Amino acid sequence: MTYLLRFSTTRWDFISWAIRVRTDWGRSHVEIQRDDGWTLGSRFSLLGKLSRQFHLPFWKNLDGCQWRPPSANRKQVNVARFTFTGIDQVAEWMSNNLVDWPYDILGCAGIILATDWHSVHKVFCSYAIQLGGDHFGIYFQERDETAPWQLTPRDINISNILTRVD
Repeated sequence: MTYLLRFSTTRWDFISWAIRVRTDWGRSHVEIQRDDGWTLGSRFSLLGKLSRQFHLPFWKNLDGCQWRPPSANRKQVNVARFTFTGIDQVAEWMSNNLVDWPYDILGCAGIILATDWHSVHKVFCSYAIQLGGDHFGIYFQERDETAPWQLTPRDINISNILTRVD
């Protein structure tokens, strides 16, 4: 299985818009992509949040860190793919350790407002990638002053360890 790091955005989504404005960059999301098009990453879903809250199984897999089929990416635009040494280990670790973790909406709001509101055992997209990297000594941060809860898709993208593949 081949893995890539996939950056993208969604045009008509408030969270994506707010992250693009805050980072002054055209992409608001990052996740792992397999060669068959499935993606692993953390995304927000109101239906998923409600399903988790009320213990309904129907839409639980929409929210948080999940494997998603290629059809779940149809609204994403401005896609760019990269690779880095160790991406296979990071992808496998995320798959084994982060799947079903809920989306950290407060952490994401904290990025937008420059405040540490990160919740333990919840992840937003760039934090999920960072956790996987940290486990194998792979560091995406270019600036020493970037706290883990501040890491955005843009911060990962400007890392000198990435190689663009498309």
